[in-house]
Amino acid sequence: MGLFKSKPAYRDRVWSSQALKEQDIVRGIRESLSHGYTPISVIHFHNSLDHYRRLFANAGISVHLVKDLSELDVNTPPSGHAKGDVFIMDSDLITPSALMHSHKRSNDTTYSLHLLERYPIPEPDQRILDFLNLRSDFAPPIAYVSLDEPWLVRTLGDRLTALMEQIGINKNEVIEHKLVSNSLQRAQQKLGKKLRRDFPQDTQEKWLESNLRDQIS
Repeated sequence: MGLFKSKPAYRDRVWSSQALKEQDIVRGIRESLSHGYTPISVIHFHNSLDHYRRLFANAGISVHLVKDLSELDVNTPPSGHAKGDVFIMDSDLITPSALMHSHKRSNDTTYSLHLLERYPIPEPDQRILDFLNLRSDFAPPIAYVSLDEPWLVRTLGDRLTALMEQIGINKNEVIEHKLVSNSLQRAQQKLGKKLRRDFPQDTQEKWLESNLRDQIS
């Protein structure tokens, strides 16, 4: 029997700043390792790769870059220590073709998925969930968000900060609340409706400029 009793959904961990978010990412990876999971960290924007590799290196966490999804289906040692403490991969690896095929469980390895950045529109994040729904070897996924990320600043402004105050959460505390997760989803849907086509870019800032320009209101 798989780890999921129902379709997977992200557990959003929302912070007021990128610095606090990154501290939480490191904690989350270490906690996964302590529970015997092999952490899989997923990025959407190519320029994020070097940034997070440096973050892990500075924290003393070794990294293995996943170049093909088949690496998750072969004889990966428990906790991934033979290759690295944490595996990091680009969401581009999860293609429509990959979603058309079931994926075998690797030898006694249980993965934990850590989404290091939300995408400004829903489809790429949903594609990852669709991939997890084909697997039996992943713990429920965690998504890390900071309120100062460019796409959130331009879509929601101070509205999420005001919601934090309404809920009664200190700006230095993590937010895990259905109202906040719903606000994130609505922000993604709002941007998605403005696009005719998603033009991938290396950073959030370039993505916003290329895809939306002055369309956000």
